[in-house]
Amino acid sequence: MAGNLEAVQPLFGIATGKLEGRETSALLPFVFRFHAMDPTHLAVVTTDFHDHTWHTVRTVEQLDDLRDETGIGGSWSDFLAYLRDAFLSDNVTLWLGGPASAVGGYGATSAKVTAQKSRGTPRISMKLTKLSGSDANDAIGDIGVQICRKFQMQSMDLAAEKEHSLKLSATLEAEKATNAKLQSQVDSMGFVGKKKWRSPQYSQSVVKELDILSSQLPSTDLATTSTTGPSDDVQKLDITAKAKQARSKVRVAPTSLRAKRRGTAIGGEE
Repeated sequence: MAGNLEAVQPLFGIATGKLEGRETSALLPFVFRFHAMDPTHLAVVTTDFHDHTWHTVRTVEQLDDLRDETGIGGSWSDFLAYLRDAFLSDNVTLWLGGPASAVGGYGATSAKVTAQKSRGTPRISMKLTKLSGSDANDAIGDIGVQICRKFQMQSMDLAAEKEHSLKLSATLEAEKATNAKLQSQVDSMGFVGKKKWRSPQYSQSVVKELDILSSQLPSTDLATTSTTGPSDDVQKLDITAKAKQARSKVRVAPTSLRAKRRGTAIGGEE
């Protein structure tokens, strides 16, 4: 079931001019306007701004018949979307017929506009009526004014988009700077934490005891330990272990045994 044309937005484009039966002919390009005159009428106007100005007006019912003829399925909105895409493509052609000359198409008595979204898709075809005199001048003037208005609107939209883009870029740069500052603070806090963790503190009593034990060991042991130990704290712990081991191994003989050994040695010398 057909709907209305309220969703149709006006658009402009360029159509390639050709003569029917002579596809290799080269004519001036045609500018066309595709727009909804009201919710129930669609208009297509095309002109070369010289001697060829053609147009057609289609009602909603006629467009619905065109949808059946071309075999475009889907909903009414899908059909309108296809129409728009077809006229926005590079496959829009104005065909001039009748006793038209190969130079400029003069003398043409009929015309039609065709549009196709892409190769292999349905082709839209609409017959056109030639405008002349004041009607042609009015149509040409209207197309010129509407193109200027369209250009102004697009220029304003583009300027607004550029301004919005600049604001977003500035906001993004500010966010990057803030994130970099926060990351630097986090990194510095992590470094301090690691430094504190790698430097354990011992109580004064433990350090004092290790110093006393170290002084009781031979100098050779101290030299060996200091050159091979990974750090002062580990050296002191190593020294403590060696001190305990040394004290457990050194045993002093009893006094009587020492005297007896000395006496024996003296007697022997006599």
